Amino acid sequence: MDDLYLVGAAKPLGYLPLDTILSAGYTPARVAAELEVCGLGTRLCAAEECRIASGALYVWDRDALGKLLNANRNVLDDAGWPCEADEFVQRVIGEHIFNGNSKLSSLIARAFGEPKQQTLDTI
Repeated sequence: MDDLYLVGAAKPLGYLPLDTILSAGYTPARVAAELEVCGLGTRLCAAEECRIASGALYVWDRDALGKLLNANRNVLDDAGWPCEADEFVQRVIGEHIFNGNSKLSSLIARAFGEPKQQTLDTI
């Protein structure tokens, strides 16, 4: 559950498959409601929306993600990706880009709290 509950400045974006949340004894809608009360963005996705067999819950810190995206606007502009946090998350949910454009992949990884990648100078 840490992937959701640790979302914040160091980890602006997280997700877990719905079956993982359920097997941990939590209700996805309740987890989403708890995190929304903390000011985080949430999105419950069906399998066909996110390409995860059970569906998933995505959680993001709009301020932290916005800062990361603004610092890397050139990467997003070059890739044709949105610079606004909610739109960026929607694109991540729908596309799962983790290879190809190495700078974009590194930025997405950083949004999920992965260590800095050498291809991104501003993160």
